[in-house]
Amino acid sequence: MIPLGGLGEFGMNCAVLRCGEEMILIDAGVMFPNGSLRGLGLDLIVPDITFLKENKDRLHAILLTHGHEDHIGGLPFLINEVPAPIYGSPLALGLVRRRLKERNLHRSVPLNSIEARQQFEIGPFQIEPLLMTHSMPDSYCFAIRTPAGVVIWSGDFKFDQSPIDGRLSDMGRLAEYGDEGVLLLCSDSTNAAMVGLTPSEQYIREPVRGIFRRAEGRIFVSSFSSSIHRMQIVMDLAEEFGRKVIALGRSMVSNLEIAHDLGYLKIPPGLLQPLSEHSSLAPDEIVFLATGSQGEPRSAMNRLAYDSYRKIMIQDGDTVILSARIIPGNERSVAGMINHFYRRGAFVYDSRTTQVHSSGHGFQDDLKILLNLTRPSYFVPIHGEYRQLAKHARLAAAQGLGPDRVRIIESGQVLEVSRDGAHLKGEVAVGHRYIDSGNRQEVEIDVIRDRRYMAEDGFVVVLFPTDRFEKKMLGPPEVILRGVLSTEPAARLAEDLSRQALLAIKDLRASEKEDQDIFAEHIVRHLKRYLKKKTGKRPLIVPVLQKM
Repeated sequence: MIPLGGLGEFGMNCAVLRCGEEMILIDAGVMFPNGSLRGLGLDLIVPDITFLKENKDRLHAILLTHGHEDHIGGLPFLINEVPAPIYGSPLALGLVRRRLKERNLHRSVPLNSIEARQQFEIGPFQIEPLLMTHSMPDSYCFAIRTPAGVVIWSGDFKFDQSPIDGRLSDMGRLAEYGDEGVLLLCSDSTNAAMVGLTPSEQYIREPVRGIFRRAEGRIFVSSFSSSIHRMQIVMDLAEEFGRKVIALGRSMVSNLEIAHDLGYLKIPPGLLQPLSEHSSLAPDEIVFLATGSQGEPRSAMNRLAYDSYRKIMIQDGDTVILSARIIPGNERSVAGMINHFYRRGAFVYDSRTTQVHSSGHGFQDDLKILLNLTRPSYFVPIHGEYRQLAKHARLAAAQGLGPDRVRIIESGQVLEVSRDGAHLKGEVAVGHRYIDSGNRQEVEIDVIRDRRYMAEDGFVVVLFPTDRFEKKMLGPPEVILRGVLSTEPAARLAEDLSRQALLAIKDLRASEKEDQDIFAEHIVRHLKRYLKKKTGKRPLIVPVLQKM
């Protein structure tokens, strides 16, 4: 087992199972920028795939547990370099196909639709997907039979006894594997700190119905655009209360269409309306279903909060429902968005104050059930930060798994498991790749560092006027500062930096002055030390040869 992401962090779930020299990959997800990375123009964070590129001839397939972004979002940035057949449910593949089509990659690899309990073989791996309840339909656990023994990979799950689509987790088949003997269980740790059983998705229907009943104006509901079960509840309640549904946000519109076309979402005729119809409907006849529950800067909900969404403005008496958990790191942006909704006179309901969200991840009793059904020889907690992994490991120990049978590993560590034991066998290269929000291309870490310097400490441009032909300096450099100091002290500092720039190149040989890289390096190094000592700041410094 070689996790490339998702262990020791939330999101970016991606792991290799290797038997001999043959490999399969389970999921290829993304993380979304939060904390110090928010506001740096990034769209996504995807796993470093150096290990996969080095072993691409040994990778035979990519298995998808389900269609959430933290499990499929990294595929467009993987298969262009490591093409491999993809296996997943019809819904997961429908969502993947759209993402690949955006980058003209939809014909680059086979997309193989699989159903629950449909057994198939890939090299030495005999694979059986098993249905698990989650916040998305057709979420799979994988039972993978290998020469070393059976591996159960849970995917994201909870044991919902009254799921929206009526399809229960396949506890019977899991118990059969437990009776046969499971070598290794890898189980979702997201909610390992939560006591009890995870509430059913149906749990939120009555609280949200009460909000719909009280609402006199427009209703704005925000959830993750891949939360198909949540969308179904909104559709059902909109029909019950005589309202039309209008989707806001590109991914929400697209996912609604995909889920409806594939039969996962039941939408009565005429219920779903285009945005152009909103002005012809009375306020008590509309439900907007929107992206942006995490306060993402360009999302529909965030733009509504700041009055920048086309012709729609939040009005006094509107109702806003944020039907999603707040991902750690997004608390400040969500709070700011909520404050702006209140400023505009809206009633706001979120998961911290009202029962408008139910997690798709198992609480402690759900995790115990899976442990007791499968009774594994060895156990590895997956999906979560280290504290969730550690809590899940202790939970497994309390269920009777001794310390020699539980292994906490993090992304990049290689765990070798056999009937003789489970042992760490070194590490592989892992890390983060940053995807730019404008062109969806990878951004190198030095660009991220420069953006952070500019955001926190500003930037300095040093212009050296030089003769176009003789390449001689025509005068002292001009220094431009932005975001470093206020106007008056900045002017004095600019004069100091101009003199310091001349000192930096004073002892350079003629050949070094003609080499632009060496020339710039000396200036940046000298001015960086000077600025740190003088101001305590580390702005981005850009030397420019200005040919006159």
